[in-house]
Amino acid sequence: MGIVNKINIGNFYSANNQSGKNRSRDGNQYLNSSAFASADINSSYTFDKFIAGQSNVFARSSAKSVAARPHGCLYNPLLIHGNTGLGKTHLLHAIGNYIKKTRNNANISYLTSDIFMLNYLYAVRQNNIASFENNFENIDVLLIDDIHFFRNKDGILDQFYHIFNHLYQHNCQMVFTSDVPPVKIQGLNDKLISRFKSGLNVRISPPDLPTRVMILESKIKAFDIDLDKQTIDYIARHISANIRQLEGILARLEAKFMLLNSRFDRKIIDKTLKEFVNSKIEGQPEIKVADITNTISDVFNISYDELVGKKRHKEFTLPRNIAIYLIRKLLGLSYSKIGQYFNNRHHSTIMNSIQSLESKIKNDDRLIDRIQSIENKILAGEITANP
Repeated sequence: MGIVNKINIGNFYSANNQSGKNRSRDGNQYLNSSAFASADINSSYTFDKFIAGQSNVFARSSAKSVAARPHGCLYNPLLIHGNTGLGKTHLLHAIGNYIKKTRNNANISYLTSDIFMLNYLYAVRQNNIASFENNFENIDVLLIDDIHFFRNKDGILDQFYHIFNHLYQHNCQMVFTSDVPPVKIQGLNDKLISRFKSGLNVRISPPDLPTRVMILESKIKAFDIDLDKQTIDYIARHISANIRQLEGILARLEAKFMLLNSRFDRKIIDKTLKEFVNSKIEGQPEIKVADITNTISDVFNISYDELVGKKRHKEFTLPRNIAIYLIRKLLGLSYSKIGQYFNNRHHSTIMNSIQSLESKIKNDDRLIDRIQSIENKILAGEITANP
């Protein structure tokens, strides 16, 4: 009982899945350690870096209120909901960072829904639910991201309800995020819905035009491109769904300008923007880094550790480069961010991996076809051993 161990989930898998033999064919990583896996709070997600506008100012204010008074706030639990890519996770981390900064002794536990479920399932397999529950005994703040993934999982929901009640009775501040409001989470019983309604449910909407402009002006600093005010306004008017799409278009422009050795070109911008908008198929499910790495691990029959590891054998470097390339293409993450997923590689190493693969693609039609096949599987949510 007591303090939750803060173990980075990537390192947790690495330490407990060295051979990759315990990895299921559907891409899941099985836990085989008694340690409780938690996740790290991202220090770069703070309130001052959260761009507030009409669509999200109430959510930010509510989050700041909770962070300022984690034991005296009336908003318990606070649930922030809205479509993907609008800043819910940013606010969740911002709460954690603020409390860590202002209350050094606060015991904060941040979990994603999948990490919560993995720890629970491991405890079930070991017939030791008590050890799982003990990790929540003495925490002050519980932050859980994406609780909508608990839908229709009766065992998980029962355990979550039990932990929720215990923490609520002991005045532990709880903050959750979800893509949908509680009443739309399938399988959520009336007791949990009632508990959520006793707190504060806040919705984040897609950013309006002025907010999108501010977000672009803020994000552009992380990309090696020059865009004037007119171009920023132009992009903001055409990309409106969420913040990740804004980051995605900046990433594509950076790549185009780099490959064409240009800093600014209106034709490139227009063409890239058109391609980007047309590639966003309505209703297509969100793709995550894990979807890409899991698919490629299965396609090439290697473990997750081998994919992201340091070994330079061809059997690992090619799938690794493809994974990096597709993460950049499909998710639009910066080189530095991608590097974090691959054993904290330097952004220049990530850039070189992409350039190396792009060079091979030019002269290898079979490789082009193979990458396209993998990309199609990712977009379709398929994981198959042999492409």
